[in-house]
Amino acid sequence: DNPLVAAILKWKKLETLVTKYTSKLPLFVNPVTTYIHCDYKNTRTTTGRGAVGDPPLQQMPARDPDGARIRGSFKAPPGYAFAIADLSMIELRIMAEKWNERNMSKALIDGLDLHTLTAAAIKNKVMSSDWLVLGPLYDALVAAIQAEDKAAKAARRNAKPANFGLGYGAGVDKFIWIAWKDYGLLWTPEEGRQLRNIWHALYPGIGQHHREIGARLRVEKVICVETLGGRKRYCRGYSEALNADIQGTAGEIIKRAQNIIGNDLRQVLQVHDELLVLEREDQVQYALDYMCSALKQAGREFLTKVPVEVSGVVADSWIKAG
Repeated sequence: DNPLVAAILKWKKLETLVTKYTSKLPLFVNPVTTYIHCDYKNTRTTTGRGAVGDPPLQQMPARDPDGARIRGSFKAPPGYAFAIADLSMIELRIMAEKWNERNMSKALIDGLDLHTLTAAAIKNKVMSSDWLVLGPLYDALVAAIQAEDKAAKAARRNAKPANFGLGYGAGVDKFIWIAWKDYGLLWTPEEGRQLRNIWHALYPGIGQHHREIGARLRVEKVICVETLGGRKRYCRGYSEALNADIQGTAGEIIKRAQNIIGNDLRQVLQVHDELLVLEREDQVQYALDYMCSALKQAGREFLTKVPVEVSGVVADSWIKAG
C-alpha cells in the first residue's frame, strides 16, 4: 500500500520493457522485407517447447497492460490481417488429466470457468473442495460478473496468478512475485499464504502430486517424468520435475497442430500456446477456422478425459486471442 514502493515497482517494470523491447525491437527490422524475422529454436528448451529468439518475443508480458501495448504495435500490412488462436488454459487441462485432479477435471468437463471457480473460493475464503459448498458461490459470482460488477470482475482477474503459478509448486514468495510481475498485483506475504492455502484446498489433487514428486526426489534423487506423448526426462530438481511433463505435453500439442497446418497457412509466429497466421483480409476468417480446428484436433490426440478449448480472433495487430 506504500505509494513510493508502488511507484518504484512500476518504474522498474517500465524500465525492463523499454530496455528489452521498445528500444531494441526496431534494430531487428529487416531493411529489405521490413519485417522482424525471429530465430525460432525448435529444440532449444529442455521441456521440448519451441523458443523464439532475436528478439525473444515469447518473454513479452501478455497479461500486463503495458506489455500488451507493445504487442499491439505489431501490425498486419495493408490488405492483410492476423488470425490469432490460443489453446485455452491448456496447462491446467493437462494438469487436471495427468495429475488426476478431480475438482479441476469436473469443472472443465462441466464447462465451468476455472478462473471464476478459483475466484469464488478465494473471495469467500473457503477452504474446501466440496461442490455443495462451491457450487452456489460459483453461481453467485458468475451472476455478478454478468451484471458487470467491478468487484466480481476484479476477483476473477486476481485469481489468474493462483491458477497459473501454484500448479508448478510456487512457494509464497514466488507466488507473490508472479502476481506482481505478470498481473501488477501487490500482496503481502500473509495474503499470499492465505490465497495459496485456499487454492490447494480447492484442488487437492495438485498438492498430492507435488508431495509425491518431493518424496520421490528425496529417496531416488533422480526421477523420470513422462509427457502424454511418451517423451521421458530425468529430473533432479522439484520445479524441473513439475514443469517437464506439463510444459512438455503442451509443447507436443502445439507442434502437432503446426504439423497439421503445415504449409496450408502462412504461420508467422508461435509463442507458448499461441499461433499467429498472416492472411489476406478476404481469407483470414477461413484461416482462423482452419487453425482453431487444427489446435483442437491436436489437443484431443493427447487429452482424452477433459475437453480442449481454443480461443481465436481476427485482428490487424497482435492482441491476445482470449
